[in-house]
Amino acid sequence: MAAVDLTALCFAEAVPFAVTNGNSQNAPGGTFHVDRPGDRWGFQFVSRPYRVEPEGAEFQALFDDAEKHGGLFRVHQPGFDPGAPGTPVVASTTSAGKLVPLTGLNPNYPIRRRQFVSFVVGGQRFLDRVMEEVVAGADGTAMLRLKNLLRVTLPAGTLAELADPKIEGSVTFSSPSSWQVNRLTTFAFTVTEDR
Repeated sequence: MAAVDLTALCFAEAVPFAVTNGNSQNAPGGTFHVDRPGDRWGFQFVSRPYRVEPEGAEFQALFDDAEKHGGLFRVHQPGFDPGAPGTPVVASTTSAGKLVPLTGLNPNYPIRRRQFVSFVVGGQRFLDRVMEEVVAGADGTAMLRLKNLLRVTLPAGTLAELADPKIEGSVTFSSPSSWQVNRLTTFAFTVTEDR
């Protein structure tokens, strides 16, 4: 079964965190980080309050499935307007490294440093963050430098979600959702990419 779509859930709080596969090495003069494929993202989320009935009960039913099959959530970037990037896709098959060529962008579209992007490969989302600002050329192309090494091969034509990035992964509740006297409930949970 595919990840459960919970993109309609609105958040009061979202805390991104890196899940690293690399390690630190000691060297004369200091310590340095060794990049290894497999670094990925997680988020700690707290939803906005929902009425227990009907919205809270509907979301709880979806979460029951998401705990077994994983969940799909929007990555909101408060205060940031991604604008209209066009329909960006990976320009050529990219299997390693941190550089990803894009095409299909609107001419002169500015991709911001620290902007999240998700790539859809075989129906699964892979989230990452852009590490340097770049402006698309007049031909709608740009080269992204990502924070993490690629975890999967990105075939040419892979969708790059810049305007509405999403995270997909395992769902773990931080605490059970309570049914408050005012008939409201919230959901506090963590989503961690599986691969």
